[in-house]
Amino acid sequence: MACRLKPKGLVGDDVKFILLISIIAISACVSLPSVEIADNIAQPADSIVSENVSRVSNDNEEFDDICSGMIRQNVTHIMSFDYPVWKTPIKYFIETSNFTGNNYRLNLSLNGFYQSIDYLENISSIRFNPSKKQDAGIIVYVYDSLSQIGLPEAEGLSVVTSFVNYTSHSSGPCTWILTGELYITPSYSCSNYVISLHELSHLLGLGHSKNTNSIMYSYGPACSSKADDSYVQTVKALYP
Repeated sequence: MACRLKPKGLVGDDVKFILLISIIAISACVSLPSVEIADNIAQPADSIVSENVSRVSNDNEEFDDICSGMIRQNVTHIMSFDYPVWKTPIKYFIETSNFTGNNYRLNLSLNGFYQSIDYLENISSIRFNPSKKQDAGIIVYVYDSLSQIGLPEAEGLSVVTSFVNYTSHSSGPCTWILTGELYITPSYSCSNYVISLHELSHLLGLGHSKNTNSIMYSYGPACSSKADDSYVQTVKALYP
């Protein structure tokens, strides 16, 4: 059973803020307030336009540089955005103030996250740097359980909070992802790394895979899940 949030409301001309939600559920779909769930894409009910980026034109030099580097013909994985890319290094902040468990359980989650960014750095040019919360592009929230945010059956959650649709003169359309949030919770199994990589990949713009062995399989990755050829090729193409 797939889950998808039905889009509501309007979006800005050049800038769209959405929630990109991927829920790793133990069973079926998890209910969110006043919305229906499906797959991994959602839009908020209200229109949101950022004054900081809403006036970006299609002749922005910085955007051209970011969008022109990818090898488009090698983007073969299912994507949630039109040629998505982050400006690297991606700054991240880990928020643990809501975690009340012991250090052992906390480290299970943190180690899974660190392994996932190490893997992405090893296969591509993407880089991640820790930063202050106010400077972070990605905020990683660690909870004892995602029931604390109303998702008792979920093990991971990813939310793309802002992005810019842009057309590069040199290479065509692309999506510059600006900010996102990652929600993780500790598991005593081998799944901490797998879930972190799955959710972090959604923040990079990768969608679900129909390959049951893929780390991006739509019904939740297992410990035996792997980054398949399509996944690796696409990440390398986005960050050559």
